[in-house]
Amino acid sequence: MAKPISDQVFVITGASSGIGRTTTRLLAAEGANVVATARSAEDLRTLVEECAGSPGTVVDVVADVTEEEGMRQVAAAAVDRFGRIDTWVGGAATSVYGRAWNIPGHEYEDVMRTNWLGQVYGALAALPHLRESSGTLICIGSVESVRAVPLHAPYVASKMALRGFCDALRMDLDAEKAGVAVTLIMPASIDTPFFEHSKSYMEGAPKPPPPVYEPESVAKAILRAAQHPQREVAVGGSAFAFLSGQKLAPRLTDRMMTAGQSMLRAQQSDRPATGQGNLEAPVEGTGSERGGHSGRSSLSAAISTARPLVRRAAGVGVAAAGLAATRLAARRQGSDSTGSVTTSDEVTEPAAAAEPPMPTPEAAAETDVIVLPESTEAADTSSSRQ
Repeated sequence: MAKPISDQVFVITGASSGIGRTTTRLLAAEGANVVATARSAEDLRTLVEECAGSPGTVVDVVADVTEEEGMRQVAAAAVDRFGRIDTWVGGAATSVYGRAWNIPGHEYEDVMRTNWLGQVYGALAALPHLRESSGTLICIGSVESVRAVPLHAPYVASKMALRGFCDALRMDLDAEKAGVAVTLIMPASIDTPFFEHSKSYMEGAPKPPPPVYEPESVAKAILRAAQHPQREVAVGGSAFAFLSGQKLAPRLTDRMMTAGQSMLRAQQSDRPATGQGNLEAPVEGTGSERGGHSGRSSLSAAISTARPLVRRAAGVGVAAAGLAATRLAARRQGSDSTGSVTTSDEVTEPAAAAEPPMPTPEAAAETDVIVLPESTEAADTSSSRQ
C-alpha cells in the first residue's frame, strides 16, 4: 500500500523557485514534512513563511547541489529533524542559450555540474536513507532528456546524461533488490523563472516555446510519483509530441525545428538578452513559482493522479493520437508533386511554401497526457511501501 503524502518526509533541491517551490507548497498543504534546499537563503526564508500555516512542516537548509558534502549535510539535516527520508526530489537546474559554438566550454561545465552531477550528488547522499525507508528518488529531467532542441546544447547534454544515470542506477538497485524506486519526470515548457535565470547568447531573452504549462502540473506529477513510482513521466501534451517525434522520425523532427528558424523564434522574446544568469550565483530575491509566461493547466496532472486503469486507457488514446499526428506531419513534409511519400531519411529540404510546422503536432499538444512507463504494474509493485 502506498504511503500517504502526509506520512512522508521529503527533500526538495532547487526549492527556492519554480517547480521546486510549487512542489514544496503543495506537499506542505498535504501535511508532509519537507526539507527545502537551494543556494538562496532569502528565497528559502520566504518559502518557509508562505508554508507556515500549512498542515505540514517546511524547514530550509542552504546548500549548493554542486557540492557533494553539501548534499550529505542536507540528507543528515533531514534525518536529524524528521528521522528518515522517504522521497528525494532533485529539482535544481540552470541553463545557457545560444549556438553551441558560441557558449564557452566552462559554461558547459557549469551546467553539467548543476543539472547532472548535482543530481548524482543528491542521489548518493539520499540512497542510504532511501534504502532504509524503501523510498523513492525523483529526478526532474526534461523532454530534452530524450529529444534535443537547437540553441540549448549544454542543457540538452546535461538532461540526457541525467536520464542515462537514472537508467543505470535503476538497474543497479534492482539487481540488489534494494527496494528503492527511481522516477524521471520530463516536463515540457513550464511557466517558471527558469528562463529569466538562464544566461543567453541570443539577441532576445529566452522564453519557453509554446504551449506552456503551469508548474502545478509538474508538482502534481511529483506527488503522484512519490506514492506510485513510475519509470518515466512526461508532463504536457507537447512533451508527448517531442518524444514521439524523436522515436518515429528523428531526422524529420530535426528539419522541422530548424526550418525557417522556427525554434530560434520560439525560444526568444522581444526583450533583449541581458547576458546574465544564475550559473555562478543565485539570483537573490526572485523566489517565485511563475515566470509570467501564462502557463496553462495540463490534463496530464489530472491523469497522473487517476486510477491506474484510467491512466492506461488515457495513455493508449494519446499514443494513437500522437502517432497519427506525427505520421500526418511526416506525410505532409515528405509528399512530392506527384503525391508520392518519401521516408524521413529521404527528405532533403523542408517544405518551402508555408511557415514550417513546430515539432508539437496539435493533436498531441491539445491532449496534454502523461507518458506512461512500459510497465506501470512492475514499477508500482517493485517499489511499493508496506
